[in-house]
Amino acid sequence: MSAVEVRLHGRKIGQLTHRSELGDATEFRLDADYINTRARAVLGQCFEDDPGRVWRTTHLVPAWFSNLLPEGVLRRLLAKRANVNPERELHLLAVLGEDLPGAVTVHSMSGLAAAPLRPPRSPVANDEALRFSLAGLQLKYSVDVSERGATLPIRGQGGRWIAKLPDPRYPSVPENEAAMLSWATRAGLDVPEYRLVDLSRIEGLPHEELAGLSGPALLVRRFDRGDDGDSVHIEDFAQIRGVFAEDKYNAANYESIGRVIYSQCGEVALREYVGRLMFMLLSGNADMHLKNWSLIYPDRRRAALAPAYDLVATLAYAGTSRTLALKLAKTRAFSDIGFDAFARLARKIGADETHVIEWARAARDAQLDAWAATAGDLPHAQADAMVAHHRTLGRLR
Repeated sequence: MSAVEVRLHGRKIGQLTHRSELGDATEFRLDADYINTRARAVLGQCFEDDPGRVWRTTHLVPAWFSNLLPEGVLRRLLAKRANVNPERELHLLAVLGEDLPGAVTVHSMSGLAAAPLRPPRSPVANDEALRFSLAGLQLKYSVDVSERGATLPIRGQGGRWIAKLPDPRYPSVPENEAAMLSWATRAGLDVPEYRLVDLSRIEGLPHEELAGLSGPALLVRRFDRGDDGDSVHIEDFAQIRGVFAEDKYNAANYESIGRVIYSQCGEVALREYVGRLMFMLLSGNADMHLKNWSLIYPDRRRAALAPAYDLVATLAYAGTSRTLALKLAKTRAFSDIGFDAFARLARKIGADETHVIEWARAARDAQLDAWAATAGDLPHAQADAMVAHHRTLGRLR
């Protein structure tokens, strides 16, 4: 048997245990002391619903913990550096466990030699392959930032910023995202602090992973880290829905995300969510899947909508998906969405339909006004692609 200890805000709250005698299973259970603590810090919405449940999966770690790990090429690179099989998730959690998203950390308790190996994944559909193509190759590292530039911490962990490197296949991805963040800021949406810096100003990055890369990187302030370095807990909507990362495009729709935001965070957060949906439509972002929406717990108990992140105008790139990551009003087609979709969203989640439509119209107006000041931030060809995209959104005029 092998196990890792799970801590939240530095306190042990449970453990993940590999149970080979149960068919190569991994199970998670919360400690009784944590369950019985009054006004305890929230680990995740799914655990609040049934804190005494034993979460057991075969070959995999439970989905909530699997979603703490990076995906794709970044997972493979970090696993290679740690000399760990990238599909042995219990091993990876133990290796990366001191710098996971949010305020959860994972620590080895005993030998992990028998930790389970994920079975081969099923081939993805053609449209999903296109979706993976942009996000799956962008390298990102946790770094510290000073007036001199940015530095990868000695252990590659603990930084308060995320450095997003250029993509070897797609031009100007950092510039694209910086322009989207600028546009969102001008339109009044909640986004983290960010800045563009030349790769040469980031110290400590692995040389072998920079081969052929040039130009600026995007630095984004981690909203799950406070000014004093303390961790602020977050969870993404794949964790909230209890699904693995490979299901992030299929296991929910934007109405179901809105329902959770409205019930857990209230009307102000719902208005922000409506604004972000409008921004997703106007900016041509076809990659706002479950892992690109999160809740944050500033006081450790009450959920709030986390700042917007991974805002990229994906439609500016040929060869990527042309449809929404999730369905809104039963469609993934950008051109099918009108204000009736926002009315339907309100009805589905029990919100005031008049208010939601008013918010959507106000967001559209503010964002189109802000676009006039933002278009010049994008490379010329990408700005042209955005103008062409706006012509297809006739139902939002």
